[in-house]
Amino acid sequence: MIFEPNKQYDDILNTLYLEMGHVYVNYRQDNKLSKSAIYGSIKKWKPTDKTPFLKYLIQVIDLKHNPKKHPIAEISLIYDLLTVSLFKSTLGLTENDLKELLTLLNTSQNSVRHLGEWPITHAVNQITKFVKNDGLSESLKSFLESMLLWSDLSGKDGWFKNGSLSKSREKIDAILFEYGGSNLVSPEYKLSTYDKLGAFVNNKIDALGIEKTQYWHQLFHLAEKSSESPKPTKKYLKESAVIIQNIGEDMYYNFTKQFFNHMANMKDSMDGFDDIVNEDSDDYDPEDRFFATHDNTSIMKGLVWTMMAYNNIEMLNTLAALAERCFKKAGIRPASVRLGNACILVIKNHAEE
Repeated sequence: MIFEPNKQYDDILNTLYLEMGHVYVNYRQDNKLSKSAIYGSIKKWKPTDKTPFLKYLIQVIDLKHNPKKHPIAEISLIYDLLTVSLFKSTLGLTENDLKELLTLLNTSQNSVRHLGEWPITHAVNQITKFVKNDGLSESLKSFLESMLLWSDLSGKDGWFKNGSLSKSREKIDAILFEYGGSNLVSPEYKLSTYDKLGAFVNNKIDALGIEKTQYWHQLFHLAEKSSESPKPTKKYLKESAVIIQNIGEDMYYNFTKQFFNHMANMKDSMDGFDDIVNEDSDDYDPEDRFFATHDNTSIMKGLVWTMMAYNNIEMLNTLAALAERCFKKAGIRPASVRLGNACILVIKNHAEE
């Protein structure tokens, strides 16, 4: 999409900056767009009028994101706030509008801004709204499938570790699953590869083939969704047991044992680095040291709960080793108290039987 200057839009954006320019002075976080009169006017626009303005705004931010070209950082920050607000609002989007907006987010002209730096989650939410109202055409389905191959969304780029990107991919998979005529029981639901657990688990599951993989993904989703409670509900244990039957109990037991053993022996990761933690490095900061991502420990917590059905000394020893690892420090805090507590809950439950 070729950028064509628009004086009317430029005047609006310049007015917004003049009204909001005080926002980041001395790093104050008084960043409420509602204090801007011009923003109040934009909010009252018809949805169909917001769409071309949003396309223009994305291109303006993209062209001015490079600090060497535009040292006034407040401009990008303020325009970012407006971009988020517009993506969260009601937009009069056609299918072509959706494709153009998402393509603009993915093709930053200055090669500095990655997809994860845009409000991609809110953009994908616009896809969900559109498909619910208008359905999923073959052309839009093909476009969404091509999106999953974008480097930032495919996992081939380091930015995929950004939580909003992995969540956006899950939402796109869910749209294709629900509206694309899938015969599977679940959309793809993989572990984050931001730690030393995700790739290990994903590779094991992917090697099984789609017939079994779909049930693992179904269980991962259920486990993460159910993990916020302090202990497993009867509903979760009942639903997970049905999925485990579809996986095969022997396979499930052997695979989860491998996952837990891997975690029990897993080294810490460093935020922003893929290599083993090097405390002698100039970049080392114990604050950046972590054990596993929140999403991955949530899934593992759900899997640990399913071990209520396996009362044998081998699994109890495995869970004890995992609990011990979880309470060891990763940086300045225990590796994962919530996962360690889940292990203890299961061990205690079997001890009382």
